[in-house]
Amino acid sequence: MEVDEIKFGPLLYRSLLAGVIATAILFPFHYLMRIVASFPGLDHFSSFESATLFFLILFLLGYLQLSAIILLRDRNESSEVLSTFIGIGVHVEYVKDIVVIFLCCLCSFASGLALGAEAPSVFMSSLVFGAIFTWLYKSPAMSKAGIRVGGAIGFSLAFHNPLAGLANSFAINIFHRAKKKGEWKIILSSCITVLLTHFLYSLFRYWAYRDSFGSAWWRALVFHDYNQALGQFDLARLANVWWLAFLPLITMPLSYIYVKLGSLARKYLWQDNGISYLLSLVCGVLLCFGFAYYLPKSLGTGAAYFELIGELMEYTIGGLLLLVFLRFAFTLFSFSSHFSGGNIIPSLGFGALFAIFFLRLSPSLANGYETLFVYAFALSFFGFLTGNGLLPLALVFSFGFSPALLVVLLPSSLAATLLGYRVRGFSSLSRALAHSDLHQHAFATSRFRLYPFSAIAEQAVLLKRTSQL
Repeated sequence: MEVDEIKFGPLLYRSLLAGVIATAILFPFHYLMRIVASFPGLDHFSSFESATLFFLILFLLGYLQLSAIILLRDRNESSEVLSTFIGIGVHVEYVKDIVVIFLCCLCSFASGLALGAEAPSVFMSSLVFGAIFTWLYKSPAMSKAGIRVGGAIGFSLAFHNPLAGLANSFAINIFHRAKKKGEWKIILSSCITVLLTHFLYSLFRYWAYRDSFGSAWWRALVFHDYNQALGQFDLARLANVWWLAFLPLITMPLSYIYVKLGSLARKYLWQDNGISYLLSLVCGVLLCFGFAYYLPKSLGTGAAYFELIGELMEYTIGGLLLLVFLRFAFTLFSFSSHFSGGNIIPSLGFGALFAIFFLRLSPSLANGYETLFVYAFALSFFGFLTGNGLLPLALVFSFGFSPALLVVLLPSSLAATLLGYRVRGFSSLSRALAHSDLHQHAFATSRFRLYPFSAIAEQAVLLKRTSQL
């Protein structure tokens, strides 16, 4: 069954059903993530006993997470990889995958690793939609279509931004998919589902955080990372910072270096063997413990850097340079370890941190426009990392409705779009990491064999599954 063969009504019904289930899973995930993410920032070093207990908890969190991944052969894959598995006939255990990712990511957040909740949200939502579409349609083509819709829902809920979800899942492929007869059904059902899930998620937010909203209940519908400071910049004042139009000259090469080093680290650290898992466990525990004691601002998703612009600008240049370097190294390790989590917010956070360091070198460069510069730099950097020029523009609405920020990002958006199609060797971060994994057959081993099978047993499993296709 192909998309153009189905009726829109049943498609919308299945999409809405999956959207409700995905929202019911992702809101508790985000709620618990905010709670456990505060754990590394607590005072664990007031005594030797409390520090020892903290170290043991970090070890236990890492050990339990990696044990689950090793024994259950599950990973926090991308929606594209999941769709590929469906296409070649791999049996996906949807419920088990959701449970494992849900719990393992919470362990990562509680440890303070430089990993975010956005990519896991996209993947869990894709799993929900993949499951509903598989069970009700029993068609690989429709399962893959459901995964695309699920990716849009997961991204929109992670940022509480419907536009971002649609841009993330459909903007890149909209032109070459437009000729498909049934594509409009997928896009329209996605738009309706995104709006419904946004409203439902907002109700959950109001119920969970009612005290913070007070009588202004409507604020639960507004993007949750809204920054009022961005609204102070009007278009007329952009003449004072006209040079922001040339941000791509900095963010493009920075993203290129970031992607290349990230894929290189992934290639050598993310191996499917006992030594690699042990390295992730030992280094992860030691790094999280050491940073919690010496430099706690190196820990976490990196979202806090957007809120600490003024404080970080007061650092010495040497101190801020050290933070940038350690955070970059810690981020590369986190992406290349076997721990579960996403790279979206950590990458945005690193872009913000680097922008603050850039401003610290020349404080007069953006005098009075520091907030605008940091957000513009981070989003421009992120646009090149994804190769999706529309996505940073959509994310502007997550950080605050700012026409000035939209205008500043237009050159970066255009450059990122052109680079995605024309510049040879320029790759998005997700594609580069996936290429590194494919190069060492990590996807095959993560889904096709049960650790610690030998090579002979692995071939037997592959032959058996191939015969069932």
